[in-house]
Amino acid sequence: MQKNIRRIAGILFFWIAAFAVFRAANDVLRFKVVDKADMIHSFYDIEENSLDILCIGSSHAYHSVQPDLLWGEYGIPSYVLGSPGQTVPCSYYLLKEALKYQKPKLVLLETYCFPRKYKFKNDSYLRQAIDGMRFGDVKIEALNDLLPEYSWKEKLSYYIPFLMYHSRWDELENYDFIQHAWLKGGVLDFRTVPQTEPDFPQKPLKIPKMNRKYLKKIIRLCRKNGIQLIFFAAPFADTDTAREALRVNLFVEKYAAKRDIPFLFYQKTKELGIDYETDFYDDHHLNTCGTEKLTVNLAEWLLQNYELADHRQEERYRSWDEDYERYMERREELIAEDARD
Repeated sequence: MQKNIRRIAGILFFWIAAFAVFRAANDVLRFKVVDKADMIHSFYDIEENSLDILCIGSSHAYHSVQPDLLWGEYGIPSYVLGSPGQTVPCSYYLLKEALKYQKPKLVLLETYCFPRKYKFKNDSYLRQAIDGMRFGDVKIEALNDLLPEYSWKEKLSYYIPFLMYHSRWDELENYDFIQHAWLKGGVLDFRTVPQTEPDFPQKPLKIPKMNRKYLKKIIRLCRKNGIQLIFFAAPFADTDTAREALRVNLFVEKYAAKRDIPFLFYQKTKELGIDYETDFYDDHHLNTCGTEKLTVNLAEWLLQNYELADHRQEERYRSWDEDYERYMERREELIAEDARD
């Protein structure tokens, strides 16, 4: 009897150890957004039901909102569940997944990809949005919707990313082993590329029908869960896609007003005081100087319009203080590096 028990225990230990090794290898080998925050994957590290604000959207989301600053200066726990080129359909499924673990008071939805007419741009962009999602009912629903023509074999590597990335051994960099979960989906980058402010358009451009379909799903999901949905559009520089996004944002103004959804249209209001010579990382995104301006303004507006508690004295958020200190230390290091250059 004891011999059988030891044998069963040995088998269980082997499979547990094998699973742990597999998960570790999968984490190292999976595709990442270079040296940016660990974004979707590290969302699961956040204590359940501890977030007051969830921000969702494309790269403009994590180049616009800095969770560590919201915490350190205002005591607001938040997370940016962003990914490059994240489309409205992907945002819907990421929100649906997030609400299995968190009960935020507010959801901020960034609008830059509202003009897109596809469910996802290409395989790389889809993987950056979906690979970090845990296997479960939402992931199955998402992949069945987003990849309707794929067989179960073709979808398998989306469920088990290791199957796609097991050969990345010779491509691994330092960032594959050391992730910045302490940024909570945000980005720290003071690189500066001077830009030109776009002329403001006069004629609106309608949100594509497909995106309106998924926006309805997002709105219903938020209302069902008692969450206030807020749209926001970060400032961007003068490019063809930016001009298109501005025209769509003119339509978003009316769309949001009819549905009692606040819309923070920063490009139009110009309340951030963005300097196009110093506040951009590239021709699309704010750098940390611009991000901090937007985050501070956003926090002040949120506190004026919603009841958000300051959680900084609560024991359960002690690690958030440590992450904020790490943010400030790294911030000073980057400023010093830029000064030397």
